[in-house]
Amino acid sequence: IYLYQLQQNNFILTAFRKGSICMEKESIKKLLYSFLKGKEYLNKTVISQNLSIIDEITEQTKEVKLIGVKNTSDIDRSLIKKLTDSKKFFWHTIDKMSGNGRALDTELINPLTGRSMTGSSSGTAINIFLGINDLGIGTDGGGSVIYPAVSLNLYSFLGSGIGLKSEKIKKSTDGIDFSAGIGFISRDLETLYSAVTL
Repeated sequence: IYLYQLQQNNFILTAFRKGSICMEKESIKKLLYSFLKGKEYLNKTVISQNLSIIDEITEQTKEVKLIGVKNTSDIDRSLIKKLTDSKKFFWHTIDKMSGNGRALDTELINPLTGRSMTGSSSGTAINIFLGINDLGIGTDGGGSVIYPAVSLNLYSFLGSGIGLKSEKIKKSTDGIDFSAGIGFISRDLETLYSAVTL
């Protein structure tokens, strides 16, 4: 397993050496950190990691932002496509969510408090906090984007008020019918604003 990881890491480094002429050194270092940290957190906060974006990213001259998406079918792929078509954002990970959409994720630990992480967009928030991604997309039917973000001192935006919500009607953990809102999480307001205004 260690040899496989090392080969994967070498693959990433080689890809950047071959195609990174346009990118600044600090941007390359940031992306390498994100890819390697994402690999470290596979099967923890990261369900899957998309390394096929490396070739496309290395052709960019401007700073790029990586996206993590909560592991749910409630997030319309057209939203992700809109972000990635802008060439500002690249889809990097599918993120773990708390079981059954619960408000508490007993499988993940909050890196700030050392206690169970708030859910249900728990993996998405942690991946932003750790620097794996710059922007997280999650769903919120009663605090599932806002609370994980707040618990890690991150910024969040819930798009229900502007019509950004799932088309699926679900039952909450309390048995109430609802349509989940879709929201964003980020470490900085600029990234959040950039995603919301696209």
